[in-house]
Amino acid sequence: MDLRFSSYRPLTMAASVAALLFVTGCASKMGPPVAEVSAAQSSLSQAESAGARTHAPLELLTAREKLAQAESAMRSEEYSRAKVLAEQAAVDARLAEARARTVRAQRAVTEVQESIETLRGELDRRPK
Repeated sequence: MDLRFSSYRPLTMAASVAALLFVTGCASKMGPPVAEVSAAQSSLSQAESAGARTHAPLELLTAREKLAQAESAMRSEEYSRAKVLAEQAAVDARLAEARARTVRAQRAVTEVQESIETLRGELDRRPK
C-alpha cells in the first residue's frame, strides 16, 4: 500500500476548512460588551467631575445619548452595535472632559493675566 501525502490532501484541506469555519463561527458570537459599557459609564462620570455639564454640555449630551443607545442595544442582544456605541460614548465623554478641562484652564490663565495687569497698574501708580 503506497500512502503518499497527495492521498491525504483532500482530507487535510477539509479538516483545515472545518477548523477555519469553527474558529470564525466562535469569534462572531460575541457576548455582551459589558467592559465597553462600563468604560463609557466611567468616562461619563469623569467628564461630569471635570465640569463638562457647564463647559461641554453638547459633548456630554452626545455621550449620554450614545450610552443609552448602547444599553438599549444590549437589551436587544445587538452586541456588536452595543459595543460600537459604547466605544463612541466613551470617546465623546473623554472629549467632553478634555473640553471642560481646557475651558477651566483658559479661565485660570485669563485670571492670572488679569492679576498681573492689576499688579503692574499698581506698581506704575506708586510714587517713585
